[in-house]
Amino acid sequence: LYTTLLIAFAAGAVALAALGIYGLFAYVVGRRTNEIAIREALGGQRSGIIWMVVGEALRRFDAMKRPEDIVPDIRGVIYGTVVRQRDDKKTFDKLFKMHEASANSEERTTTAAALAGFKSKEHIERALKIIKSGSVRHQDVAYWVAYSFMNRHAKKHVWKWMTKEWSWLEKNLGSDLSFYRFPVYAANAFSERKFLDEYQKFFEPKISPAIERSIKQGVEILIWK
Repeated sequence: LYTTLLIAFAAGAVALAALGIYGLFAYVVGRRTNEIAIREALGGQRSGIIWMVVGEALRRFDAMKRPEDIVPDIRGVIYGTVVRQRDDKKTFDKLFKMHEASANSEERTTTAAALAGFKSKEHIERALKIIKSGSVRHQDVAYWVAYSFMNRHAKKHVWKWMTKEWSWLEKNLGSDLSFYRFPVYAANAFSERKFLDEYQKFFEPKISPAIERSIKQGVEILIWK
């Protein structure tokens, strides 16, 4: 039994690490050991075990009435898993409602990461609009921008939004150290030399002692990464 579970765990962990939900896999395995062992003994496909874990994430999210209904260690993983599986208004609305209801800084950041992870243009642009809506504290804007740039489906939308809203960002965040990381966030998102000209065209006129180092780091990333 132990060997069977170890093999299942190892195979599942590799696949789920790629999906970013290894932590949830470990959590579910710890609580559903017997079920997984039976599935393996009956010749069940390991992909079935993976989807069992994904299904567990969806079930927990659907049952959740408030963030505290899910243990903190896997809350962000569950949010992210649900967003990857469901790119719909209902899910977005539920996450945004929780973001608005929470006064906890860590929870708001966790929810922001999920809201920035949707694939569709509609939800990507909706998430970007939230940044200036008053729902996001100025000290949290950098989280929203960074998480949005990490979403490969959103990076072009985020770049367009950031360049358009640069004056607003500079006015409201210019004294915050996180603001000077924005060029690096953009460079890491694209990580390709063909983006270099567009990057330099936008940032070179904005070089100042405070942001120069970050802009140069971005250039290096685009050239060498």
